[in-house]
Amino acid sequence: MDKYQNYFDGVKYIEGLSNIQRITKKNKHSFSIERTKYFLKLLNNPEKNIKFIHVTGTSGKGTVCSIIQNNLTAQGFKTGLFISPFVTSTVERIQIDGKYIKPNDFVNILEKVKPAIDIMFEKCPFGGPIYFEILFAISLIYFKQKECDFVVLEVGIGGTYDSTNIIENPLVTAITNIDFDHMELLGNTLRKIAIDKSGIIKKGSQFFTTEKRNNICKVFEEKCRLIGAKYNHIEYENGFDEANKVLAFSVCESLGLEESKLNIPKRLPARFEIISKKPMIILDGAHNEAKIRSVIEKLKKIEYKRLFVLFAISDGKEYKKCLNYLINEAYKITATRYSILGRKVVNPAEIIRVIKNNKNKKVLTEIKTDPIKAFQDTVGALKKGDIFLITGSFFLTSDIRKLFVSEVEILDCADREVSM
Repeated sequence: MDKYQNYFDGVKYIEGLSNIQRITKKNKHSFSIERTKYFLKLLNNPEKNIKFIHVTGTSGKGTVCSIIQNNLTAQGFKTGLFISPFVTSTVERIQIDGKYIKPNDFVNILEKVKPAIDIMFEKCPFGGPIYFEILFAISLIYFKQKECDFVVLEVGIGGTYDSTNIIENPLVTAITNIDFDHMELLGNTLRKIAIDKSGIIKKGSQFFTTEKRNNICKVFEEKCRLIGAKYNHIEYENGFDEANKVLAFSVCESLGLEESKLNIPKRLPARFEIISKKPMIILDGAHNEAKIRSVIEKLKKIEYKRLFVLFAISDGKEYKKCLNYLINEAYKITATRYSILGRKVVNPAEIIRVIKNNKNKKVLTEIKTDPIKAFQDTVGALKKGDIFLITGSFFLTSDIRKLFVSEVEILDCADREVSM
């Protein structure tokens, strides 16, 4: 038997629960919170008595969380980290001190959680837990078992109704920025999205944001005033990366860390990750306008001749706005899909249609429904000085990253500091 077979079976079990038909009710928008509360109560509320740092925002929240965790660990605190999504393996989502949860620990905790899952499907008025809620519960149990001093928690979607928002007394809450994403859940205006994300702000917490627009900042400031949180607006000068850094450092300083010892850790997988230098191949799971804009900012700091792009994006994303940025920079865009089941991808033909309707007629286009072959063919066409960018979805970057780093390699390094 494969040494990780129990782990793979466990992940398959969690993912497979999605084939159980959901019971729908009128107040489904708040289902996740109510369902998670019910679930965690069955598990003896592992979220209690943990010091949380809770982070949301449209872009950069995973990076901010990772910087905070890295610095807390560096200054002597055992620190848990729960982030999403993963790129190669589920264990990437649950870390302590920069080390992934060990596959055996994951399996052992899941076995303890399964009886509660069965009770949920039988008795919970909101149905059984979903994939995200199960992983969240596993992470909380793991952090409690390992007696973490702090846990840095990244919101899944939004804020108010996200499963992670069951925590009651975070030490610090932070919002990176506000942009259009997940509008079917969060609202179709920036104000509505800001109000939803501000739901993580809790009484007695320190709140930080680098959002620059006054009308949105007023939403956060008013929420802090109403519930009794301390509002901190953090200024920054240059771009997305600088915003992430100063926000994370400000949070760290509020927790008493020494400013002179703060540092930036290695970049997260598939966040402008240079997976190959010759030829230069970059993975970035940018799937909204703000993230694509950040990718373009970084590309402009690199000298190159031609930009080749492999692009796929999930249905419901604002792909037209993403493409508008890429069209102006790319020499060629190949529209593809990703391999994961159960998630709808924008039809590659629609991607090409949008590109051709753009005023910039110079960009070359093609459709290849096999993402691996599309990648390999493009690599074969690269010349010295070209850059190959794979973007639009973490699911697509996951498909491609596995050609360089296998899941077994990730699992093998789960007991040492993450370095890939």
